[in-house]
Amino acid sequence: MLLVGPPGSEKIAIARRLVLDIGPSEAMLTVATNIHRRAGLLREDEVLERPPFRAPHHTAGLDGMFGSGIVSSTNVARVQLQACEFRPGEVSLAHGGILYLDDVGDYSQEVLWTLDVILRAGEIQIKQWYNRAPAGSYAAEPILVGGTQPCPCGLYDKCMCLDSDIVRHWRRLFAVLGHMPMIVRVPLAPEENP
Repeated sequence: MLLVGPPGSEKIAIARRLVLDIGPSEAMLTVATNIHRRAGLLREDEVLERPPFRAPHHTAGLDGMFGSGIVSSTNVARVQLQACEFRPGEVSLAHGGILYLDDVGDYSQEVLWTLDVILRAGEIQIKQWYNRAPAGSYAAEPILVGGTQPCPCGLYDKCMCLDSDIVRHWRRLFAVLGHMPMIVRVPLAPEENP
């Protein structure tokens, strides 16, 4: 789902509300719980009770979005051993829940195109850096929800943007639009009177 509205239209509040509407399956929550434990976000005795909601910042890179390996070295009997611990990224942490990308066009094109590939596969394959052999995988099946403005300035009726700027703005979303088949126009939230 792509939420299109001006700044202040509460797009993220709508996305947060969507996670409450997801009927969690026990299998999906079990997988999501294991991913969160692996990331160090849950203790072994804790369990996710509802689907996760993740909203990474648009400056998140490939490691933050898709996971990374941390190499640790240990000296044992004068022999240096290296182990690599793989940490899940935001896409896997959102498995079974909502992955919300606010101002989706501001994410790097490399992140958006990689996200497209990952969402089509439904998992993130982890490869060993030294020989590219498979080392495991993380599930990656979140519901993708994006937020964007209708144009670079964000104003519906008072827009002064050039047509070429609007086309460029929407073209940046091309990589992930196929994963957001519903586009919802979100009006500016009415101001509350005291």
